[in-house]
Amino acid sequence: MLVDIYQDAVIILYQNVVEEKITELKSSLSTYLFGIAKNLILKALRQKKRTPLQLDQIPEVAVAPHFLQQTNRDHEQHKMQAALARLGKTCKQILEYFYYYDFNLEVIAERMDYKNANTVKAQKHRCMKQLEEQLNK
Repeated sequence: MLVDIYQDAVIILYQNVVEEKITELKSSLSTYLFGIAKNLILKALRQKKRTPLQLDQIPEVAVAPHFLQQTNRDHEQHKMQAALARLGKTCKQILEYFYYYDFNLEVIAERMDYKNANTVKAQKHRCMKQLEEQLNK
């Protein structure tokens, strides 16, 4: 029963992320996941017309560390994609050239018609500040 509830909680978490019911968490991902599982357990107990257990009576379910790491990584990637989507076209292009394609500043200056690499460096710095602000929203 507990394994089924845990699987259902993971599915609900996934659906909430996909349907964008949650875009940011005020707690850790594991706390949110365990909150869903707790509600599912209480719902199952109500359906069986049992008295609910106290929280300290609910056995802990071991969560595989690699699952939590992957889930956290997925969450961070989703946050990064959303923040990048809110940046302007120029900033996205500079950051993509620099970090994704590994172009040096001179190549970026040439491709994007900037005066020189120092101009690109300053613009990249401003873009990174904007990205950081977006991530902190």
